[in-house]
Amino acid sequence: MFTFFTGHDPTNGFVDYVDQPTVNSTGLIESTWSSPAFWTVGPNWPNNGEIDIIEGVHDQTTNLMTLHTSDNCSITNDNMFTGSISTTNCFVNAPGQSNNAGCSIHTTNTQTYGAGFDAISGGVYATEWTSDAISIWFFPRNAIPGDIHNGHPSP
Repeated sequence: MFTFFTGHDPTNGFVDYVDQPTVNSTGLIESTWSSPAFWTVGPNWPNNGEIDIIEGVHDQTTNLMTLHTSDNCSITNDNMFTGSISTTNCFVNAPGQSNNAGCSIHTTNTQTYGAGFDAISGGVYATEWTSDAISIWFFPRNAIPGDIHNGHPSP
């Protein structure tokens, strides 16, 4: 049920996107229980933004949730989340931050990514996008709320 994007990289990175037949025939994708990256991206990056819901590299042990946007977007600590702010300015070219760092929240929960995520047989990430906020929740496999199990999430 995925759509394979084959256009020019909207983030101007060093990547070439390929279609599903190419991906399948070259073994670039497979369905496993390992820890993936999962994000959304608007049609005019970074102006329409990018939300990194599940993100990590190499042997990273915890998830990093990030927004990448155009200028004038930031995050503040309003004590409404359990993670810690890594970077506050969501602008991909924010002064004083690494290029394309965006605004990030990291967690110390090792069940959210990598080997810890695999050890508990995964879980559920839920993302809510409203006019006021973008919220991301993680529920370990053994603690998925009933409303999600029933197909009627109630954030």
